[in-house]
Amino acid sequence: MQPTGYDYRYGNFINGRFCEPGADFMTSTNPAATHLGISSFAASTEKDVNEAVGAAREAYAGWSSLPMGARADLLEKWAALADARIDELGRLVTESMGKPLAEGKGDILFANLSLRYFAAQARQAQGEVFGSAIAGKKTYTLRRPRGVVGVISPWNFPAMIPIGWQAAPSLIYGNTVVIKPSEDSPELTMEYTKLAEEAGFPRGVINVVLGDGPGAGQPLALHPDVNVVLFTGSSAVGKKLRQLVSDPSYTDKLFFGELGGKNGIIISSRGDYETALKAAWKSSVLTTNQRCVSASKIVVDRKLLPHFAEDLADLLADTSVGYGGKEGVVMGPLINQDALDKYERHLAYGEESWSTTFLPGGILRDTEEQRGGNFVSATLGLAEFDWKRDADPRTASRILTEEAFSPVITLIPYDDGVREAVSILNATDYGLASAIVTNDVNEVGVFESEAPGVKYINGATVAAEIHLPFVGEKGSNIGGIPGNAGIVSAVTHTTPVSVFSLPNPTLAVSESMSERIRKMAEKRS
Repeated sequence: MQPTGYDYRYGNFINGRFCEPGADFMTSTNPAATHLGISSFAASTEKDVNEAVGAAREAYAGWSSLPMGARADLLEKWAALADARIDELGRLVTESMGKPLAEGKGDILFANLSLRYFAAQARQAQGEVFGSAIAGKKTYTLRRPRGVVGVISPWNFPAMIPIGWQAAPSLIYGNTVVIKPSEDSPELTMEYTKLAEEAGFPRGVINVVLGDGPGAGQPLALHPDVNVVLFTGSSAVGKKLRQLVSDPSYTDKLFFGELGGKNGIIISSRGDYETALKAAWKSSVLTTNQRCVSASKIVVDRKLLPHFAEDLADLLADTSVGYGGKEGVVMGPLINQDALDKYERHLAYGEESWSTTFLPGGILRDTEEQRGGNFVSATLGLAEFDWKRDADPRTASRILTEEAFSPVITLIPYDDGVREAVSILNATDYGLASAIVTNDVNEVGVFESEAPGVKYINGATVAAEIHLPFVGEKGSNIGGIPGNAGIVSAVTHTTPVSVFSLPNPTLAVSESMSERIRKMAEKRS
């Protein structure tokens, strides 16, 4: 297979209608062959956002009043339609953002599974019953939708995150949505939107505005009629939006952000060596290290360091890099020129901080295919952790604290047990994911209680399951409730309801007042 170009033209989808792109438009290209176009699409403005939010607000009353089972039927139909196009859509993931075909198809599988997972919520309990100390009182909770949800999604999981992770839970609980996909890979959101229209979603329930962050993303986040903002992306943008949204003039707006990470994996001498190599390698190379949970720090027991460094360097050197549609390719291209520039900055950080370079890296330009895309090689170096400098993220070496989003991997030896290794992982402003390879139950206990973010034991940092929370810490998270399991709390109110039998003891009044009220009631009855 060879890289493929497309000629998609997308306007916004507002109130059940696909608009024409208009004179102002943007383009996306295939990162494996940047001369090949993928789509041209609307460069939206605040006016477009206002129209989309208005449509979502108008549709909210009708959508939220539908029985939950009826909403579930639409999500199920949406997933079935996407299933029928899974090979085509998976290929589009590969062409639009570069990941290998198996990962591209996995993105579609995960999105469709998530649609079904949330459709199944209609058959689950929607509240709890609580006991009371008051005689005759029954208390239970109900979930209510919050209103209009603004979804701002990234390019690296172009179907799973905007559709499965963010839109599906919002919709099943009765919210309407406005989605702003990444300008680097908006195609999957638009193709899923076509399928949603085919499935029969009412007008205005799902709306899409295309374009970049300043033109469309920020106006969507700040719109006064958007009740919840679900953001997945860089920490810099997330923090800026959170600051803007926190303006006290917004009295009914919540912001939830799943942001970046500087993740690491601990390799203990008490673990299985084969597992250690597999976990470190997969944490480093899947999606070309362009997952928010990818690891770029590998903290290794010094006793293992010489042969572990040699073996991991050999594995990384032998990792196949190229167009994701080719059989055997593991690492596709980086997404764009900005990502290439960032990769080169991190190579420079490595040159500044590494005492040993086990595997040099660089932008690949040897073949015609490589020159046509954003291909890079993995690189591996060793940095000693300086406790006087690196324990404080404000003074630490940048190779240890800044998110690379590319396969620039640093080995860091530790000497004094797993607690020291965990402290090294924690020496950053991020806290999204961490892993350990060990068979020692005491080391597992320390890791469970002290390691940052989503935790993996004897595994890579790249796995997820729909029904589990996905919650980072520190600069990796704003709001505390990202992920499929927890996000329901972001897009709903949990409202307590109290029901009293009569007479209601909490309405007790003085005898004289009671007599007066009794006479009033007799008069009116």
